[in-house]
Amino acid sequence: MSKFEFSTIGKSLPRKDVYEKATGAAQYADDLKLPRMLVGKIKRSPHAHARILSIDTKKAEALPGVKAVMIGPDASTLYGIMPQAPTESALALDKVRFVGEGVAAVAAIDEETALEALELINVEYETLPAYLTPEEALQDGAVPIHENKQGSNITYEGRQSFGDVDQALSNSACVLEKTISTQCINHAFMEPHSALAKFDSNGKLTLWSSSQIPHYLHRTLSLVLGIPMKKIRVILPTIGGGFGGKGEVASNELCASFLAQKSGRPVKITFERDEVFYTNKGRHPMHMQIKVGVDEAGILQAIDFDTLMDGGAYLGWGVVVMFYCAAMLHLPYKVQNVRFRGRRIYTNKPACGAMRGLGGMQPRFALETMLDEIALKIGMSPYELKRKNAVESGHITALNNLVRHSEYKKCLDNVAKRSGYLERHGTLPFGRGIGLAGAHYSSGTSYTLYLAYKPHSSAIIRVDTESGVSVYCGAADIGQGSDMVMGMIAAETLGIPYTDIHIYSGDTGTTPFDLGTFSSRVTVACGHAVEDAALAINQKLFGVVAVSLG
Repeated sequence: MSKFEFSTIGKSLPRKDVYEKATGAAQYADDLKLPRMLVGKIKRSPHAHARILSIDTKKAEALPGVKAVMIGPDASTLYGIMPQAPTESALALDKVRFVGEGVAAVAAIDEETALEALELINVEYETLPAYLTPEEALQDGAVPIHENKQGSNITYEGRQSFGDVDQALSNSACVLEKTISTQCINHAFMEPHSALAKFDSNGKLTLWSSSQIPHYLHRTLSLVLGIPMKKIRVILPTIGGGFGGKGEVASNELCASFLAQKSGRPVKITFERDEVFYTNKGRHPMHMQIKVGVDEAGILQAIDFDTLMDGGAYLGWGVVVMFYCAAMLHLPYKVQNVRFRGRRIYTNKPACGAMRGLGGMQPRFALETMLDEIALKIGMSPYELKRKNAVESGHITALNNLVRHSEYKKCLDNVAKRSGYLERHGTLPFGRGIGLAGAHYSSGTSYTLYLAYKPHSSAIIRVDTESGVSVYCGAADIGQGSDMVMGMIAAETLGIPYTDIHIYSGDTGTTPFDLGTFSSRVTVACGHAVEDAALAINQKLFGVVAVSLG
């Protein structure tokens, strides 16, 4: 199959879920209802930093219509997206670390009763100093936000250096040094977090949830609830967006499951929008100090980058964000002298995590801005400067990574031509401008965060007696259309119409393991798994046909 002669890939085909979504027939998690279902709600802290001295739930438990109440110690096992360094619990244990952190949860016959029960729960706090910036959290004498970090609120510090940065900067014809800061941004997906948990008569848990990581969630439920994984099933209904914000286990998933176990009835917890902002892990604010040097011709000589990352109250994806920031710092440009220092700091704000190009967007904004300024200083167009330094196919980066294929120069040329950039740049009226920026992102995770024998992605393909094909994959379609992509890959590889393909995904009870939908990885990782499975089917069918034809 030539890569230029596709029968399905690259064609405009209708999405199979479009009718349900357009007509409102699609079932999202909050649309689901079960007999005897209870409504769950979470009581949240009004303090950014405080010790929990006591929690009195007696009045809430006595309220008619309340069927279950839980507090942090009821589900005290720590968890995290990186199992090697868990920091989070379903509800706060001995202290709260940001305004809005959950301290208790209830399940009741309706929303009004659940909200009334929350008001009846009495929590006694001892307030502690709150640190709302990394600089405050790093002050001498600052109270540790996490006790295992005595004497420091630094989550992690990472350094790497390639080449001789100091020498390269001293030899540069032009050196620009700037301090650039970015702010926290939330994903603002349309559908808030929602989870519905049910235990059957055999003690098996089924959880319907709006998650990007069904298999991670499956494992965490087993860890926190103390239930074998074989007695847990996670199902993803239609999902209304995620963008990284549903890429970690959420407290509503754990609380709904625990309350369902305790009450013996299904429990659903759907966040209000303010709860999403409290608990959802948005983009890390970064305070970046950067030096960039170029020679007389505008060729990049060195980048020196030092950043403080505001991580909020918990670890989450923090270490991965720092690693990605360092790894993608200088791309899509060629430069062999690169130095990175990153410190992720705990603060008393909602934790930050993964969001659309985690780790890559903040340094890209900063460096593209600086390249524009350098170009002006040396009398060169930003387009020309960026094109001179653009990576090309086969380039080995400072980190010894191979850029197998790059059309960045062609992208710059096409954008400049189609936008009229060269003619319009610097000629527009005061207050108007036109910008040109490039970016790079590594699709997928090259290191599995989950230290186990399991592969990154896997797929199963079954062919029925009437030539229908079923593809089972663990990837989560959160609205980006990965189910369609997997179907197109299978159809192309098998040489059959796309309409003959049926995709089953996002169900840990029927689909094989997959790390999840994050880091722009699904088409690369799960797509290759589907292709490999389809190629294996072809080999088997070719063998059968060869025998039948003699």
